[in-house]
Amino acid sequence: MLTKAKDYFTIAGMDKDSASLLSAVLSKSDLRSPDLPAELNLSENECNILLKKLVSEEVIKIASGGTIRITTKFAFETAAKLENSIERFSDKLKATRFLIVGKFANEIEKVFQVNGYKIKRGYDDVFRMIGGFEIRYAFIAEKFYRFGILVFSPEDWKKLTTEIPPRYLGSMIPELAERANCIGTFVFFDPKFNPEKINKIRKTLAESKSRYGIPRRGKFLLIHKPQEDIQDFLENNLNNIESMHDTVEQRFNILEDALRNTRDLVVENAMMISQLDSLFSGKYMPDLSRSEAFAPLLKPVKSVVDREQRNLEIFERKYEEEKSIVEGARVSFDKRLRLPDPSELTTIHERVVKLKSKFEPIRHELRFLSDFILFQYVKGDEPMKINPFILTEPNDIEAFTVNQNKIKSIADTFFRHLKFKGANLLFLVGAAGTGKTHILKHEFYSRATENNIWPIYVDCPMKYDIVSSLFVEIVQERNFPPAVHKFLPALRNKKVSTELEFVEIIKNLHDMMLSHKYNGIIFLVDELENSLPYTYDTRYESNFGEREETPLALRQLKGILSSELVRDTGFVFAFRNHILSEIEHSMKLKDFNSYVVVPEILNVNQFKELIELRYNTWNSKKIKFQIPVIKKIALTTDLNTRHTIQYFRALYQQAYEENRKTVTIKTLEKVGKIPLFSY
Repeated sequence: MLTKAKDYFTIAGMDKDSASLLSAVLSKSDLRSPDLPAELNLSENECNILLKKLVSEEVIKIASGGTIRITTKFAFETAAKLENSIERFSDKLKATRFLIVGKFANEIEKVFQVNGYKIKRGYDDVFRMIGGFEIRYAFIAEKFYRFGILVFSPEDWKKLTTEIPPRYLGSMIPELAERANCIGTFVFFDPKFNPEKINKIRKTLAESKSRYGIPRRGKFLLIHKPQEDIQDFLENNLNNIESMHDTVEQRFNILEDALRNTRDLVVENAMMISQLDSLFSGKYMPDLSRSEAFAPLLKPVKSVVDREQRNLEIFERKYEEEKSIVEGARVSFDKRLRLPDPSELTTIHERVVKLKSKFEPIRHELRFLSDFILFQYVKGDEPMKINPFILTEPNDIEAFTVNQNKIKSIADTFFRHLKFKGANLLFLVGAAGTGKTHILKHEFYSRATENNIWPIYVDCPMKYDIVSSLFVEIVQERNFPPAVHKFLPALRNKKVSTELEFVEIIKNLHDMMLSHKYNGIIFLVDELENSLPYTYDTRYESNFGEREETPLALRQLKGILSSELVRDTGFVFAFRNHILSEIEHSMKLKDFNSYVVVPEILNVNQFKELIELRYNTWNSKKIKFQIPVIKKIALTTDLNTRHTIQYFRALYQQAYEENRKTVTIKTLEKVGKIPLFSY
């Protein structure tokens, strides 16, 4: 007890009763207003008047439960008055903001104990060595969660900052929490610290906290301010964390429901693909009496099914990534090692919902094929009525000539350049359903064969290592004439893990094809976006600059295209337009736009031509589409060919079932909105 406290307060200008009250508060950290009459030998009324006066003057405050505390403002002002003459008491008075009556850390410990926390003092297993300096917890407090308590003294801080820059503490403290299995760290400063110095340290720690992503790691770094009452500081933060725990539990439940619903779609789509595949594999053969009508459908339907299976695989990979993130976060949460910010779980939930929306159009496409083929054709009693828009890509390639003149001209120029000037490169860019695959397979592929240049078409593998994955795809026998198959095993046995090794394989393939009287080789790589992470995110194009480094696949691709390629070697990479900015940023090609080709979209009159082509191809019943209907669909789909055909299909089916000769706006309103695949 400070025996001269009353006299010191009198020296500082307080009246006798006020000095007695402040001396009693300083000696008893749990002093409450009802205790004053006995403590000061005053009446209850006199005590109430005294309390009211000191509260109004901001000398004291009444905390929860009626506990009396000296304000920080008064403590520091009085300490400043007495600092030169009574230095020891001045230091003690500064410490009153923590209601200190003993050692600093012990008083903090008591507050935790009052709030039901068990105290663990185990220095050896929780310290971290940095440059020979030990940063360690004063103690660990544990109830529902474990918290580490750091107490910095001026001496410790000076020694610490001579060993390492203060900004690195933001990475050290979470590591310390990891090692001690703590969810967070409370940081306090010894009363001997100058308040201005504490503010500078707090700013440094706060900046480190942001720099090293402590909130994103599910950890807490809670830094005490000198003016905050320590008990209020602890109780408020502990209550907030407990409340946050309940919110996070609710968010996890919502997120896991969304994951389960998404998984149901994945399973349903996989089952329909398996069902349709049974037709192509011969496990389930159609009635022979109908095989003539069914035969033209087999190849194009399989193409659509393969496309949707690939889409399913792409998004299933994304689903597994999201699921893994959620499961890891859930385990850490259940073990009370981390408490993620609820907003993080909301963001993940938004991604999962967005991902779920990618599986729904796949189900829509597969269900239509499944119902049409298996139920109407295989199981139906009547001859098959073919919906001419059942396929969202052309069946008769030669007949599909709508709006191809520009692309044909570009392809002719490309091969002329390839033939006379050497290696060539193009990027074919467009949204899903705008004709990129059709252009690769049936314009560049056919132009290559006309020029006696060997074409190799591959879908970009769904792996982030584009070098090794493209190598595996390219050297398959299906990509080459039988005459060269015997040379492929030796190539496949080569180790290819770098861009230079991949370029060497390309040179070997080029020389091999030249030895078999071909004029060169061209690689047609479709869906390049498969090699990039999270490309289904609508913010992908706008946020690529925020990422720490270029994706591996694009670094590898730049290495390949920067190498000295042999003559008569061409590359055409097709990808969706939302990764165009990142491709341009990564490749660093001079006059980048000269390498970019965008398929032209169809207009309303060309869609009328497409409708007639489909009727003639399938010899279907002709149902007239009113121009206002085509215009409205084109507006809804942004003239996307695949999406527009999906609408034609639904509208044709509706009109056919109603035995109508014309598709009207009323038919369109009846069909309403349909799922459209895009990402």
